[in-house]
Amino acid sequence: MNRRPLLLFSAAVVAVMLVVSAVAWVQLPPGVQIPVHWGPDGQPDGYADKTVGLLLLPTITGLVAGLMAAIPSIEPRRANLERSWKPYVATWIGVILLMAGIHVLAVAVALGSTVDLTRLVFIGTGVLFLAIGNFLPKARQNFLMGVRTPWTLTSERSWTATHRLGGRLFVLLGLVMTALGILGVGGTALVATLLAGVIGLVAVLFGYSYVVWRSDPERRLDAMDRP
Repeated sequence: MNRRPLLLFSAAVVAVMLVVSAVAWVQLPPGVQIPVHWGPDGQPDGYADKTVGLLLLPTITGLVAGLMAAIPSIEPRRANLERSWKPYVATWIGVILLMAGIHVLAVAVALGSTVDLTRLVFIGTGVLFLAIGNFLPKARQNFLMGVRTPWTLTSERSWTATHRLGGRLFVLLGLVMTALGILGVGGTALVATLLAGVIGLVAVLFGYSYVVWRSDPERRLDAMDRP
């Protein structure tokens, strides 16, 4: 499990983000307040000074990359995580690129661009969901990545079936989000779609993992399940 290329990739992305921040720092006047949060309508509703506004996302991106690099070392089922390396890599790269894209768009807005940040971020999130959905069925049972419920972690059958269904649902939600964003649907509708989709997806997978677990004669039972 070679994490070095991914760490180098992440470091390069963070470096680009810092260069973008440096360029913006020179152009923005002292004391300026930079948008750091947007409401469902796509309008900024939270501001910070230049230090926070230009360095927060690069810092978080670096921390996320460090966390992704550390997870394989603390995963109890490391062999299974190694077998899940493709979905892990896809998630790592997708999250880093999405955060970099958000940073570039936020800096552009701070410099006066009228770009619709909310819509573009939702398109990017939709694409990320498509990638996750494509690779999710390939994930093997582990404690730190995937659909982890009490039932998927104690039944190989539940894990496999739940991740197959989860992959389809992630792809469906990603397609809907991407299409709505491209069609120019308003930010409020996009937020509502995301919230409803995520809540529905979680509820379906949570219940489905239990149903499959109950039908698995090889499931691992805890003390309360034993006669």
